[in-house]
Amino acid sequence: MRKVFIICIFVFSVLSVVRADELRGGLPFFFNYHPSEYHGYSQNWVITSNSKGFLFVGNGDGILMYNSRSWSKFLLANSATPSSFYCDENDVVWVGAQSELGCFLPDNLDGYRYVSLTHLVKSKFREFGFVFSINKTTDGIYFRTAENIFRLIPQGMFTIPIERGSNLFEFRHTLFLYEPSTGFSVVSGNKLLRVFCELPPLMVIRKVIPLGRDSALIVDSRAGLHKAFFDFTNRYAIKMSVQPMAESVNEFLVTNEVFHAIRMTNGKYGFATSRNGTIVTDSAFRILYHLSREAGVMNETHTFLYEDKQHNMWIAMDNGICKVNAQSPLCNFNDYQGLKGSVLDVVRCFDQIFVATWQGVFYQNTASEKTKREIFLPISQIASQSWDLESVNISGKNYLLAATSDGMFIIDSTLKTTMVSDGNFNYVKARADNNALVYAGGPLIIKFIDFTKSILNPAETQVPNLESRIINAVLSSKNELFVGTARDGVFVFSAVPLSESTDDIVFEMSQIGIKNGLPQSDQYSVFLFHNQILVSTQSGLFRLVKTNNQYVAKPFDREFLAFYNKSQFINIIKEDHNGDMWFQTNSKLSGQKSLYYVKWKGNKKEFISAPFQAFPDLEFYSITPEGDSVVWLGSDDGVFCFDWSISNSFSFNESFTTALQKVSLNGETIFSNVSRNYLVSEPDLISFKKGNIRFDFSAGYYIYETQVQFSYMLEGFDDKWSEPSSENYKEYTNLPPGEYTFHVKAINPFGAEGVSADFSFVIPAPWYNKWWAWAIAILCVAAIVFGIVTYFNRRLIKAKLRLENIVHSRTLEIQNQKKAIEIEKEKADKLLLNILPVRIADELKSTGRCQTEFYQSVTVLFTDISGFTSISELMDPEELVSKLDEIFTQFDDICSRNKLEKIKTIGDSHMSAGGIPVRNRTHAVDATLSAMEMQQFMDKMRKRNPADSIWKLRIGINTGELTAGVVGKRKFAFDIWGDTVNTASRLQDAGESGKINVSSRTAELVSSFFDLTYRGKKPIKHKGEVDMFFVDGIKPELSVDGKMLRPNRAFWEKYNELLELKFLNF
Repeated sequence: MRKVFIICIFVFSVLSVVRADELRGGLPFFFNYHPSEYHGYSQNWVITSNSKGFLFVGNGDGILMYNSRSWSKFLLANSATPSSFYCDENDVVWVGAQSELGCFLPDNLDGYRYVSLTHLVKSKFREFGFVFSINKTTDGIYFRTAENIFRLIPQGMFTIPIERGSNLFEFRHTLFLYEPSTGFSVVSGNKLLRVFCELPPLMVIRKVIPLGRDSALIVDSRAGLHKAFFDFTNRYAIKMSVQPMAESVNEFLVTNEVFHAIRMTNGKYGFATSRNGTIVTDSAFRILYHLSREAGVMNETHTFLYEDKQHNMWIAMDNGICKVNAQSPLCNFNDYQGLKGSVLDVVRCFDQIFVATWQGVFYQNTASEKTKREIFLPISQIASQSWDLESVNISGKNYLLAATSDGMFIIDSTLKTTMVSDGNFNYVKARADNNALVYAGGPLIIKFIDFTKSILNPAETQVPNLESRIINAVLSSKNELFVGTARDGVFVFSAVPLSESTDDIVFEMSQIGIKNGLPQSDQYSVFLFHNQILVSTQSGLFRLVKTNNQYVAKPFDREFLAFYNKSQFINIIKEDHNGDMWFQTNSKLSGQKSLYYVKWKGNKKEFISAPFQAFPDLEFYSITPEGDSVVWLGSDDGVFCFDWSISNSFSFNESFTTALQKVSLNGETIFSNVSRNYLVSEPDLISFKKGNIRFDFSAGYYIYETQVQFSYMLEGFDDKWSEPSSENYKEYTNLPPGEYTFHVKAINPFGAEGVSADFSFVIPAPWYNKWWAWAIAILCVAAIVFGIVTYFNRRLIKAKLRLENIVHSRTLEIQNQKKAIEIEKEKADKLLLNILPVRIADELKSTGRCQTEFYQSVTVLFTDISGFTSISELMDPEELVSKLDEIFTQFDDICSRNKLEKIKTIGDSHMSAGGIPVRNRTHAVDATLSAMEMQQFMDKMRKRNPADSIWKLRIGINTGELTAGVVGKRKFAFDIWGDTVNTASRLQDAGESGKINVSSRTAELVSSFFDLTYRGKKPIKHKGEVDMFFVDGIKPELSVDGKMLRPNRAFWEKYNELLELKFLNF
C-alpha cells in the first residue's frame, strides 16, 4: 500500500509579501511509491514525461509508464536497465541502457513500443556499459557512455571517443563536452572544437543548469557549485570561464556526493545525493528543507530529479520513487522537526513562533541548520497538555502566557518560564485595553488574574464556576468573557467594580440559551468576528446582539446556511487583520473537512475554497493568520504553514490533457493514444457490428491524482455529459446503429477541466434493414407464389425430377472420372517437382519448354566421400546404397533449410547451388552454413556408430557466374554449367577429409560471418594455382556460446542486413 505523507499544491491570487525565513525547514507534502505498487525492481535511475503528462521511469526491470492511475512495464532487449531518457518534441522517448540503445515509439495499439538501435553500433563498441545522458540537436541524437559518444543520424551511427569522467551538456542550443584532462569542447557533428577556457581543477560534473543567457550553474560532486560564464561573440571560437561559488551548501553536496540537480519553475534548486537524500534550496542556495529517510522518504540514495507539468518534483531512488510537491505553498512541521503532539495553538512572540501541543510548548529554533531536525525545541518547564497561548505586553515588556493542564505559565523574552497559577486551564484571554488583566479557565475553574502589581505572583479572583463541559471561550471588545459549552448554551462573564472606593470587583454571569434564540445543539462554539460574538451550532451560525441588557441570538448570514446540514457544521472561525474570515467545516457523517476563506467587500462576500481542495483531510484546532502572507494551521499532524505569495505564482486551472489510454472492442484493443499524433495517426472511422466497446482513460495530472474525476458523453447516444466520477473507464453494450463520437474530459481536484479526448466510430444497420434484404424478401414471396403454382403441375415436375436425377447421376460419374484424372495429374506434378525446381517446373508446364538462364553470382557446393572406392569394396551393395541414401537424404534437408537447390548426385558426390533459380544476396553464407551442417551431421554419425568412422566428407565451395537450364525431352534434368562449377569440383578434390575448402571469391563474401584459414595457392586441374581457404567455423561473437558451431541472434541480425537494408526515418 502506498504510504501517504503529504500532498498539496495550491494557488490563489493575493498580493502579499512573504517572509521566506519563516518557511525554511518545513517539509512539503510527498508520496512514496513502493516497488510493490509499481510492480518493478527497487532501483530507479531516470524519469521523464511526454506532452500528455505520462511519466516514464527507468527501472531495473525496464521502462515503467505511469498515467496517474496505473503502472505499465515495458522490457528492453536483453533485459537491459535503462539509465537515461530524452523525450523529444514528437513524444519519442530515446532510451539509453546498459549496453543498449533504442527509442520508445508511440503506437496506436499498445501506446508505446520499444525499438532497439544497438545493432547500428559497430560490433567492437557494443559492450559500452551504461548510457549516462542523451542530447538531441540539429546534428543528431547523442548518447554519452563512459568512453564514447554515439551520434545517431539518418546515415548511421558514429562513434566519438571521450575520456572517462566526461560530461555532455547543452547550453544555448550548443552541445558542450567536459573532459578532465582537456577541459571544455563544443561538439559539432563528429568533431570536438576546443573552447577557449582556462583548465579548471578536476571536476566530476553531475549537472549543468542554465542561469541566464551567458551563465550556467555547474554541480560538481568533488567541490560543490561553480558558475560558468560563456562568450558567444564568435560562435566559431567560444570562450568560457569557470569560477567556484563559496556557498554553505557545498559542504553538504560534497560530503554526501551530489548525484543530480534541477532548477524548478519557482527558482528553487533540488540536489539529489547518493548518501543523504535530497535537499531543496532557495535561489540563493540556502537550504529550505531536507528529504531524507528520517523525514519519511523511503531511501537515502537518490539518483535523479524531475519536475512534471504540475511542478511536482519526482525523485528516482535506490528503493522506490518519491513525488514531492516542491511548488506547494503549504509546508509541515511535525515530529521530524522536533514538534511533538497535536497542535492546539500557534502564536508569534519575541519574533519567534510558539506552538502549544498535547506534549507542551515548543518554540522555533531560528539558529538551526535546515538539514538538522531541531527546527522546534521544547520549553523544558512545560511538559503537560498546552491548550492556549496569549501574547501580552505588560509594563512595556512582552510575555507569553500558556494555559496548560498543570497550570498557567508565563514566558519572558529569554524563554524563562514560571508557573503563575496552579490549576487545569484550557484557555487564557487578555483584555485588549489592558494586557495585565487576564481571564483563564478550564473544566472546573475560571480565574481573573491581575499582573498589574506582580508578574510572577499575580493577584487572582475566583470567577463563578460552571458545571457544564466547556468547548471554548472568547473575550469581546467590551471585555466580556463568552464561554461556549456542550449542551447548555453560552455563558457570559463580566467584571463589575464592587464600589467606587475600592479596586475589588465582582463578576456577573448570564446564560444565553434556547429562550434567547439559540437552537437546541450538542455543541456551542463561540468566536469573535468584526467585534461580534458568533455562535456555531449544529443547525447554523448565529450572532449575539445585546438588547435591553440581554443578549439575543440572531442568524448571522443566510449565505452561511449552505455550510450546515444534519451532520456538517462550522468548527472554527478566525478573522485576519484585513477583516476577512477563515473557517472550516466538519462533517461528522463523512468525516470530510473543508477550509474556506471569505473576502469581505462591504455587503458582498467572496467564498474561496479552490486553493484548499487538496489540503489534508484534518481538523484544524487553530488558525493563525500573519500579515498578508502566512497562515499557521494547527492539527493532529503538526503545524502547517500556508504562504499566499507562493500560491499566487501558480494557477490551479492551468491546462492539462485527457488521454484515451485504450479503446477495446469485445476485449481486444483497437486504439490507444497516450502521446502526440505526429507519429500515431488516429485510425479511419471504425465500423463494427454489435458488441461491447470499452473506453479506458486517464489524465497526466499528479496533484492529488486520486481525486481527479472524469466526465464523458457519447455523442449520438447520450443527451448530456455524465456527472463527474473517479472511475476511469466506461463501457457500452448493444448500441443501436449509428455514428458516434465519444468525448471524455478530466476534472482536477480544483474543478478545472482538462483538454478532452475524442474517438469516433460507426455501427452499421443490421442486414435485414438493408435494401438488398428487402429485395431478397420480395424474391422469397415470389418464390412461394411460384411454388403454389407448380404444386398444381406436380406430375410435370415429377417427370422433370426423374430426368434431372438421370442427368445428375451421369454428371456425378463424369465428375468422379475428372477427379481421378486430377489425382493422377497431381502425382505427376509432385514427381516433376522432385526433379526440377518449382519455378522451372511451372515454366515447363506452362510453356512446354524452359529457357536457359545466365546467373552472375551463384555459389556451388560439391561433396565427396573420401575413399569411397575402398568403402564400396568392403560393404554389401544394399548396405552401401542404404547408407548413401541416408546421407544424401540428410544433405537434401540441409540444402532445403538453407535455400540451396540440389542439382544432382553422381555416385558418392552430392552437388547443390545457392542463388538459383531465385537470385539472392546470401547464397555464399547459405552454402557455407549448409557445408558446416553436413560436416556436423557426418561427425554425429561417426560418433553414434563406430562402424561409420570410415565415412568422411570433403567439401568444395566456389562462387561465380554460370548458366542453368533443363536438358532432355522425356527424362528432364535441371543442370548448371560453367567454369564456376568445374572450379567447385576441383576445390572439393583439393580439400581434406572433414574440411570445407572455399575459393577466394567465396571467402570474400563470407569472411564477415566465418573464421577462415588461408591455405595458400594450390594447383588444380586446368586452372593452375588458386587461392584456397578452409572454413574454421562461425565467428565466436556470432555463434552461440562462442563455440563457432551454431549462429546466434547477432549472426541473424547481420544476415538480415544482407537481405534488405533499412534506415530510420527521422
